[in-house]
Amino acid sequence: MKTITIWAQKHLPTDRAYAQTGSEWYTLSENLFRAYEATGDNLYRDFAEFWEYTRWWDSVRDKTDIFNTPNPVFHHAYSHLNTLSGAAMAYRVKRDPKYLQTAINGWDFYTRHQSYITGGFGPAEQVITHDDKAIITRTAHHHFEVQCGSWAGFKLSKYLLEFTGHARYGDWIEKLLINAIGASIPMTDDGRVMYYADYNCRRADKHNYNLGWTCCTGTRPQAVADYVNLIYFKDASGNIYVNYFEPSTLKHNDIELEQTGDYPETPSTTIHIRKAGKPFTLSFRIPEWLAGEMTIRVNNEQITPETQNGWLKITRHWKTNDRVDIALPMTFRTKRLHPDREYPVAMAYGPVALVVMTGDDPAYPLDFIDLKTPGSNLIPAPDLGKLVWRVNGHPKWIVQGYYRAQEGEKYNIYIDPRAPRAIDYHSLQTKGPWNSRTFYRTARKGATLSAQFDGDGVRVYYYRMKDGGKAKVEIDGKQAGVMDCYAPGSRIITDRVYSGYGPGRHEIKLTVLGEAPPESEGQGVYVLGMETIE
Repeated sequence: MKTITIWAQKHLPTDRAYAQTGSEWYTLSENLFRAYEATGDNLYRDFAEFWEYTRWWDSVRDKTDIFNTPNPVFHHAYSHLNTLSGAAMAYRVKRDPKYLQTAINGWDFYTRHQSYITGGFGPAEQVITHDDKAIITRTAHHHFEVQCGSWAGFKLSKYLLEFTGHARYGDWIEKLLINAIGASIPMTDDGRVMYYADYNCRRADKHNYNLGWTCCTGTRPQAVADYVNLIYFKDASGNIYVNYFEPSTLKHNDIELEQTGDYPETPSTTIHIRKAGKPFTLSFRIPEWLAGEMTIRVNNEQITPETQNGWLKITRHWKTNDRVDIALPMTFRTKRLHPDREYPVAMAYGPVALVVMTGDDPAYPLDFIDLKTPGSNLIPAPDLGKLVWRVNGHPKWIVQGYYRAQEGEKYNIYIDPRAPRAIDYHSLQTKGPWNSRTFYRTARKGATLSAQFDGDGVRVYYYRMKDGGKAKVEIDGKQAGVMDCYAPGSRIITDRVYSGYGPGRHEIKLTVLGEAPPESEGQGVYVLGMETIE
């Protein structure tokens, strides 16, 4: 560690201006602070402080509107969450409260304003507004870096559980365990993983990334190995905190516990005291999604425990074979992508995100969610499994936990009436070299992108960037305009409507011109998606 740190001090570029480099230098400080904590060597602390990401950290701490700036900057969603763990480690080392406030505000920002109902975040890998998130959810299929994003959420949540003692930070851990990395499909023998979660409003699916290894290939084993560190926590007095309700065994000093049950498929869990040598406090996280009062019975006797910092706490002299039964009432609930707009909307049952499996039925399932009484038209289907329902009036439609969806099966997790108008991302036709991992992009003159649409017109969603160029737009072979992808800053989502073509089938074609405004740093064209105008 010391050898590589000394080398890095001499050779790493020192220009840390964000967006002027493709690296993620701003994630370096966390492990350098960890090295200092382990060794006490100021070499690591000094180098960690050099890499502190003050621009982002200060903005998060002060709750600055990062989207309302003259020159918006692209914020890579995963790494900008990851760097908040650097702020958390800075707090652990230096105990300056500004770092703790940064970590707390960052956790709130991601969970309240960036996350889907699954706990996932980062459509097209970016921190984004509610409106832009809705656009990307309708038009694209790249909504969350599953393995890396889960890992970053686990880390920051664990830091805040440690620093504040508040149970609410365990809620995100639970969502990610059930609906994110816990809902991903098995990796392939050659190491390809489910890189992106697909929450598209029209016919999404699960699949492993088909272009080889990604960062998520390396992160997956780290995140899975961390599962055992997310279930229980302890304090300096040896008291035990049950954060997640998972069959497991805990051995700590002269205490041994066993947790049993099949949560979340059953809304309960049980703790068996296998060994206890002294009094201690056993605490249970109170989930934010509870549909009623969380109740606890000790040896079949209901008790009223103390409530503190989001935990139900039981202090007693435990005896071998004591039993604690916890009831966690669940019901249906909905979550809107935009808090002020009815759609897009998704549904969950307790902590479990739900999907509608429409099979081969081409009809779009707009009526399977009643926003006033969610779940009212769902009929339990125990013959198909737990947390599975049939939709009343649509016997082919199955609603189930998102984690149950298998590789390649088509599902809907978010519902939006505008989604049927979206032109499927994978149906866009390209000629020339286009990169289409999270959106279509190229700077190659003459490259084309085309699609057919049925209706009076088409809306094109595209990015304007500091290196943006121009593309000619043709409808049915006639020029309809020129699309300019330049803007100072980075990744401004823009839309342009081309209409007045009458009913019937039409074709739109974009051709990269190899031209750009003089102030642009390049000639790139960046297309996010398209939808028809009726």
